[in-house]
Amino acid sequence: GQPVPFVGIGRDEETFPIRHAVIGLEMDFFSAQADAYAGINEYGEKVRAAAEAMEEFVNIAFWRGSAVSNLFGILSYPWLPKRLISTILDSVTSDAQFKAKLDALNEIISEIRDRNPGMGGSLRMVVSPGISRYMAQTRHPTSQRTLMELFLAGNPGLSMAEAPELQGAGPGGEDGILIHPTGSKAPKLVMPAEFS
Repeated sequence: GQPVPFVGIGRDEETFPIRHAVIGLEMDFFSAQADAYAGINEYGEKVRAAAEAMEEFVNIAFWRGSAVSNLFGILSYPWLPKRLISTILDSVTSDAQFKAKLDALNEIISEIRDRNPGMGGSLRMVVSPGISRYMAQTRHPTSQRTLMELFLAGNPGLSMAEAPELQGAGPGGEDGILIHPTGSKAPKLVMPAEFS
């Protein structure tokens, strides 16, 4: 008979630095005792504030990286392909203008699918709140369907999300769009230990 085909997988290996984020808080024993007597949990409030500060730092490092710590973020990763679209997302008064905006967005998705033909699966497009609002509010002058509605209808398997971190993320302060595969190939924040 025919030989049974076998499937193999491959991967590229990269080494990334590991950094430990540390945060501290200071307590005065006598002040804490006085606050506790008054029913104020100073220690709990400081722990909450420290946890929030740590979450903000981790979020910034995840998106933008940290030059001081030699860490890449999603937006500063040097091998992530970046491109500026020449079509300005502004007001639409004609069907032709609407089509130009829709074509510009579709071109981004097509370019990614063409560059990665074996990728398959679903894609997620993460946009700034400004771009999300624009897409949801801009209507086709004739059909009155929104840009977002027509864009998603023309790109099955594409989902959208919003990220305030993409507001003004471009080199000239432009809003950003990040497109990535979903599932196991999606960008992930790997943290060896959570704040406790």
